[in-house]
Amino acid sequence: MTTKTKPPANVRSVESTMRNTVSGLEAVLDTYRAAAGLAPVTASPALLAAVASPMTPARLRGELVARSREAKRPKYRSDQLLVTIDPSVAGSVRARAGRTASLVADPLGGPFAALEREGLIEDVTAVGAPRQARVGIAARGLRSLAASVDAGVDEELVGVNVVRLAPGAPLAEVVRRLDDVPAVREIERVPYRTIAPPSRPRPLAAARAARRARPWNYDAIGWESINPPNARALRVAVLDTGVDDGHPDLAIASYEHGEVTAEDIVGHGTHVCGIIAGKASRRGAFVGGVSNPALHVWKIFSDEPDPDTGEYYVDEILYQRALVAALRSGCRVLNLSIGGEGTTSRERALFRRLVSAGTVIVAAMGNEYEDGNPTEYPAAHPGVIAVGAVGRDLTRAPFSNTGSHIALVAPGVDILSTLPGQESDARAETEHAAWDGTSMATPHVAGAVARLLAVDPDLTPEQVKEELQRTAKPLPRMNGRSWTRLYGAGLLQI
Repeated sequence: MTTKTKPPANVRSVESTMRNTVSGLEAVLDTYRAAAGLAPVTASPALLAAVASPMTPARLRGELVARSREAKRPKYRSDQLLVTIDPSVAGSVRARAGRTASLVADPLGGPFAALEREGLIEDVTAVGAPRQARVGIAARGLRSLAASVDAGVDEELVGVNVVRLAPGAPLAEVVRRLDDVPAVREIERVPYRTIAPPSRPRPLAAARAARRARPWNYDAIGWESINPPNARALRVAVLDTGVDDGHPDLAIASYEHGEVTAEDIVGHGTHVCGIIAGKASRRGAFVGGVSNPALHVWKIFSDEPDPDTGEYYVDEILYQRALVAALRSGCRVLNLSIGGEGTTSRERALFRRLVSAGTVIVAAMGNEYEDGNPTEYPAAHPGVIAVGAVGRDLTRAPFSNTGSHIALVAPGVDILSTLPGQESDARAETEHAAWDGTSMATPHVAGAVARLLAVDPDLTPEQVKEELQRTAKPLPRMNGRSWTRLYGAGLLQI
């Protein structure tokens, strides 16, 4: 017979902790999947066997990572709908807007009021009416719907409303009911859009070392601070988590944050801005941004993280308003270090308008290569310059998505840039830090585009993309090919 050896006390303690971790993770995943309308995750036989017997932390970690990928973020939100009403009803809607008493009998407002009365929807917000409070239908009659077709609404947002469902409301039933309303022209799901946080936290000593070392990314792209093209007159739009517009190493031309606070809680937008157009710091190794354009920043993220996932998501209302504002403000470059697997016809239409107006849109490929390598938007929209990431060794960063829409790659690992001066609930780092992500690669390209347009402002978005790809540096892993799904045309050069 064999004799089982009792593990040492310290090993038993670690195993107990790991089993508790598994149990906690199961509860979190099941809560998240329930909110997304998915079935609970059943522990695999391998995991059950593992927690019932001694195992190494590496084995357990591998099983936990595999299970966490099963609970992948869905493409679309289950609590919001994008509803467009026919602009031809504008006159009648305005005429009836103040008559709350007759709302139930109204052919447009009646169905919305009924859904609210039955506890299925909470409110409707006209995307094109920035100052409108998000309150219930019954509280203001048809005013919300009227605001969406008001004469002062930008033509790109006429009739567009975001309908917020009540918790637990059956999405399919709400869609069916709204689809029966003759004046409702289109109903779409609202995509999840987020930013990928730094892929790995750094110990304090490593973070301080990164601040002192010369940033590798500038040498990799051929950046030279002596006599660069002057892009001060060029407008670059950054739609992100916000910006610390008082940072000593940033000069922000304008900052709009709509109905949310001005604070960049996550710090992501401030980091992106520093890569594009930061000023050299006197207190560390940060040598400034790729170019010096005028930065126009729109905060498009909620102030509160999702209670189930802890992630910060794009607010659809702020996002659409910002896209239209960037179009109207004459911004020549638009940086979008955001992503998600879903999209809408409204977004596609706005991107077509931006590109046709001469705006060069630069977007991140995404950081989910190890989670299935999904195709993400807005990077996958036609006319967008999609950017992947490489590390110090100039090979693809392990997290960087690949695909047929990739244009080129840029540095995206250990990228030193600016952060807000104050800590937040989402971030302990301040002032400067080195982060990873295709989110960090993308602003390198946006800054390079600003330099190109400063020299030749007549370039079209397609010509800018062709020039970036023509001058990109072929990388060894491309094996002599002019383009690959991993690297696009190669590494950005300026």
